[in-house]
Amino acid sequence: FLALWSTLFLETWKRRQSELAHSWGVMNTTIEHVPRPQFRGNVKLDLWTKKTDYKVPKRSVRARIISVPIILVFVALSCVVTIYILLYKSDFKADSGGGGSKAWFTGGALSTGLLCAVAMMIFDQVGQNLSLLLTTKENHKTYWGHEKSL
Repeated sequence: FLALWSTLFLETWKRRQSELAHSWGVMNTTIEHVPRPQFRGNVKLDLWTKKTDYKVPKRSVRARIISVPIILVFVALSCVVTIYILLYKSDFKADSGGGGSKAWFTGGALSTGLLCAVAMMIFDQVGQNLSLLLTTKENHKTYWGHEKSL
């Protein structure tokens, strides 16, 4: 049922998009990707089209390659912290007699909830800053590429 519904929905949406594009008069238009002012690259002239183009420096390629292991380390660290919180929760339940005592409901649930909340806030801030830093170092040529990479 879900596969049939999604196929019908997508085909109906494609048809509606085409109808709207035709009625608005934007049927065969393309979006011009404007280079970002922050892009650092070498300008070169394309001999066939007589347009200027930008060559991406090697350091941008290196930054893109280096960003993958950094992201993987960040994901692994978040998994380790999550496992640590779950182990802390199970240890607290075991020490309080299986989780049925009042100590679990007052201390254990509250402390694990607070640990999860603090860990989420820290990882959110670090992830946003890391994402922005790595995307800036990758030196994307257009605004679209920069935003897509975030």
